[in-house]
This record gives sequence, structure tokens and C-alpha cells, in this order.
Amino acid sequence: MDKKLLQGGIFGFLAAISSGMVPVMFSLLLRRNIDFLSIIFIITLITIALIIRYIIATGRPLFMGLNNTLRISLLGIPLAGSALLWAYSLMTVNAGISTAIFFTFPLIMPMVTAAVMHDRLSNVAFLGILGGIIGLFFIGSGIIRSENASLLGMSYALVAAFFYAIYVVGINHHSIYPLSGATIALWSLIALEVIFLGLIIVRGSFTVPCDLTSWIYILLIACIPVLVVYPFNGCCIRYRGYTFTSVIYFIMPLSAVIFGGIFGLPITMRTMLGALIIAVSGAVVAGTRNMSRHIIRTSSLIPAKRHKH
Repeated sequence: MDKKLLQGGIFGFLAAISSGMVPVMFSLLLRRNIDFLSIIFIITLITIALIIRYIIATGRPLFMGLNNTLRISLLGIPLAGSALLWAYSLMTVNAGISTAIFFTFPLIMPMVTAAVMHDRLSNVAFLGILGGIIGLFFIGSGIIRSENASLLGMSYALVAAFFYAIYVVGINHHSIYPLSGATIALWSLIALEVIFLGLIIVRGSFTVPCDLTSWIYILLIACIPVLVVYPFNGCCIRYRGYTFTSVIYFIMPLSAVIFGGIFGLPITMRTMLGALIIAVSGAVVAGTRNMSRHIIRTSSLIPAKRHKH
């Protein structure tokens, strides 16, 4: 095998595995009875600082014009809704289950584009959606029978996936797509931060963690996506292209299930099978030419115009 192809595969695998650690650590952090609004605000603030440093170091633009900035800022609304609902889900459902359900977002995207752009669903998208429904059935029945979780938490993750699908479709609009992924991520997160700041002000309280363990979790959750996942995904795109990278990215929910078990968040074989079905269904849809670039856009800070086709 070509050395670069092998390197690209390794980078993509490491990126997906590392991504799976993030929701597990976030779940463990929330279970320490820490205020989730304050935690999300702090994590996002650190992430914004890291992205700004990344943009300056790589010479990418911080600003993109008023119209584009406003468009991207509006996309912070579904992104904030997704983050808020996923946090609710992680407080009530096993992190592996919640992540698997959240990864139905690629299966929701064709339905969003069909509704907004009046496109027809492809046969592959239809089969992927059907597979996702079967996976959700397995997970739901596992929760009802034996999991220490709730169908409400499962619903939170599913609606979070819906909002995230809207966000992904939005950032792939023809007027936004050519822009630097780092700049898009920056302004989306700034908009999310403003929304959460408003929620904190309305509520009237802000809590800063005092223990070292919580801060270790916070720093890892903020740093892993920017310092590990994005660069590794970028290398995978460079060496293996969109399709391979978007498909291997679906190791993430399985990684979350495994790390959840390691950190004491048990899961049944029935729900693991459901997570596997959803991951495979999402990977199949992600592997189609018209979807792979849309999905991988969310996991790389590399400008789209420099991606390998």
C-alpha cells in the first residue's frame, strides 16, 4: 500500500477514536453535578481562543465580510439548539447511546435538503434512513428493557441531530462553502456563545468549577477537537480524500460506546447493535459523492477549496 494512503488511514482512524472520547468526558463532567450552561460557555470560550490562535498561525482570514458573517452567525442558532439538547441527553442517557443517536444527523440531512431544495431522496439515502430507524428501534428497546436511561434523553439526542443536520446543510450553502472552515467554525461558535451568554444572564447565575478533575475534563473537551481531531482529519482528507474520511469518521459513535464502557458507563449488546447499525447506515450515506463533502466539512478546519476531491 502507498505510504501516504496508509498514513491517511491511520490519521483518520485516530481522529475518529479521539472524537469518541469527547462526549464520554462531557457526560462524566455533567455527572459531577456541574451547571451545564456554565460548562458549555467555558468550553466554547476556550475552543474559540484555540481556533483564533489556529487561524492566526495558519494565515487564514478572521473575517469574511458582513453578509457572510451574518449568515454564519444565524447558523449559530441551530448549533446552539443542538449543543443544548445533546447536553440534556448526556445527562440522562449513556454517552455511547446518545452519541450513536446523534450520529443519525447524516441520515436527516437528505430529508432537510429534500424539504428545502425540493430534491428527491436517493435510493442510498432511503436505505440509510431505514437502517437508522432500525438502529433506533434496537436502542429504544434496549433502553426500555434494561438501560438506566430514558426515552426522553433519547429524544433529546434525536432532536439535537435534527438541529445539527440543519447547521451542516447551512454551512454547505454555495455562498459559504468556499470560505475557510476555521473561520466558519469561529463565527458559528461566537454566535453560540452569545446565545448561551443570554441564557446565563436570563437565569442570573454562573458557576465556575473549583476542582482540578473538572478542569482537566474541560480542557480535554475543548482541546481534543481543535488540536487532535481537526488536524488529523485534515491529513486524512489530504491523503485519502473526502469519501474515505467521511466514512471512517463513523467510527466515532462506536468509539464513544467503547470508551463509555471503559469509564463505567455500561451498555447492553442490544444497544451496541443499534449503535453499530446507525454507524454503518451513516457511513453508507456519507460515502455517496453528494454527501461526503457535506459531512466532512463539519470535522475539518481546512479550507474547502484546498480539499482533495
